Amino acid sequence: MNHRPPCTAWAEKLALRSEDLSPVELAELEAHIKTCPACEAAQADYHFIDARLRALPPPTMQPLPRLAPFTLRATGRKETGNGNRSALLSPPVNTKQPGVDKHPFIAALKETALYLLIAGLLLALLLAFGGRYINLAAATAGKAIVTYERHTDVVAGVAWSPDGRYLASASWDHTVQVWNVTTGKLAFNPLFFKELVNAVAWSPNGRYLAVATADWPVYVVDAKTGQQVFEYIGHILDTVVNAVAWSPDSRFIASGDRANIVQVWAATTGNLVATYTRHTGEVVALAWSPDGKEIASASWDHTVQVWQAMTGTPLFTYRGHSSNVASVAWSPNGRDIASGSWDNTVQVWQAPLNG
Repeated sequence: MNHRPPCTAWAEKLALRSEDLSPVELAELEAHIKTCPACEAAQADYHFIDARLRALPPPTMQPLPRLAPFTLRATGRKETGNGNRSALLSPPVNTKQPGVDKHPFIAALKETALYLLIAGLLLALLLAFGGRYINLAAATAGKAIVTYERHTDVVAGVAWSPDGRYLASASWDHTVQVWNVTTGKLAFNPLFFKELVNAVAWSPNGRYLAVATADWPVYVVDAKTGQQVFEYIGHILDTVVNAVAWSPDSRFIASGDRANIVQVWAATTGNLVATYTRHTGEVVALAWSPDGKEIASASWDHTVQVWQAMTGTPLFTYRGHSSNVASVAWSPNGRDIASGSWDNTVQVWQAPLNG
């Protein structure tokens, strides 16, 4: 992995989004990145963090609107906090109309009494019905069963065990930790790696974990003991591996990297089965079809590619997104594929026929 810092002259522009740069600056930056691996890696990291920030849900609680203070005047108008005196609180008092109080203080007092009456009615409704809705809101808001706080950096991936008892979490603190979801206790000591851990996947048979790291190997670990059983080094040296996915029968693993490559290999021996090289941007997510015959790969080249798993034959390219594709999932019936993108959309489209 490249540890060199980005070029000083380009450091500020690397952290900006493309829409914040002029067309000329964007063209110059893209030309520079093609010749500078350090700046390319730095920009990819910024994009990754930006994507995570965009993915955060909006706050569930919104502040109440703030009412501007006002002062009653003899004309029946209000003075707002920003000096605007034109807004009407009530029509000006017309002393010639019958039934209208001639004194401004009496008019203000009646208006205040009306407000108090409305407030009283609202309070009565709240006491009568509010408890029911408050309890309903508490029941539907969701409450954490357990909060696991042993990681010291970004948690980049999580994976449930097939039996639902354990959760494996991959973190940029260089660890994978497997813990009991009910108690929050570790199943075994944290697994430490030389570089950031980007993804973790549980084998469908529940026996192993596949771990993708930023120092190019993919590790296969015994899920019961935490012992490493295999290290796959088929990816290009120092290339960050972004994604891993097990075949439905647990025999094979697909892994995608920052060099735009997908590799499929035997989970127990590391024998390479197929290599996919048609992407022009880094591969960040993978999904096997339910029958294990195809693989879908999501890339920052704005596409999802579908491949014949065991041969690497390209079957289909989906080009519906206008920005980096960050996630992909195959429907359980195998008929549809869902993909999520930095263009703020999730798109569901028909999977190609089995190849």
